[in-house]
Amino acid sequence: MNRYVLTLCAVLIAALAGLPAMAADEAAEARVGDPYALNVCAISGEALGEMGDPVIKVYDGREVRFCCASCIKTLEKDPEKAFAEIDKKMIEQQTAHYPLAVCPISGKELTDSAVAFVAGNRLVKTCCEKCAAKVKADPAAAIAKLDAAAIEKQKADYKAKVCPISGKELPAEPVDTVVANELVRLCCPGCKEGVAKNPAEVLKKIHDSK
Repeated sequence: MNRYVLTLCAVLIAALAGLPAMAADEAAEARVGDPYALNVCAISGEALGEMGDPVIKVYDGREVRFCCASCIKTLEKDPEKAFAEIDKKMIEQQTAHYPLAVCPISGKELTDSAVAFVAGNRLVKTCCEKCAAKVKADPAAAIAKLDAAAIEKQKADYKAKVCPISGKELPAEPVDTVVANELVRLCCPGCKEGVAKNPAEVLKKIHDSK
């Protein structure tokens, strides 16, 4: 089945379901936290983009991307189960790049018994359930600590020489942003919007540069 037919099928499914795709800029306005940085559909596991542009929805501020509108129905039938699987995939994706060795709340050293969970599409680790509850209630401070730690820890080994959005050479003082606990260096603040539109592709470019 060629790309045109796949795209047409996706459009028809969305139309029949009454669930049109949310544009990336609309999702950005509704999103709290990181964009969805997995390169696969939250439900089917299929690579995003194979059936046309991903279908984007935001649930309580959390952005999720699907290969087609029918997968939205699957998530909404059992959201607890679906988000548990999404969280598992995000934890697997982000663990290798996790930048903190201490709990962002207590400051205590993280051990093998640390609590790992996802807040705003970002892996967070805390020393205990009590600290985890505090992050879930108000994740902004913890995410800010993760951002600062990721930038400080990863900038020395950052290999990309060009902006992943514009393709321009990075300036002496690039604009740093963090997605999925990974540092992304840009040529200007305006390119942050481009990162949010396709974070999985941006992270792939950075990985390929290594």
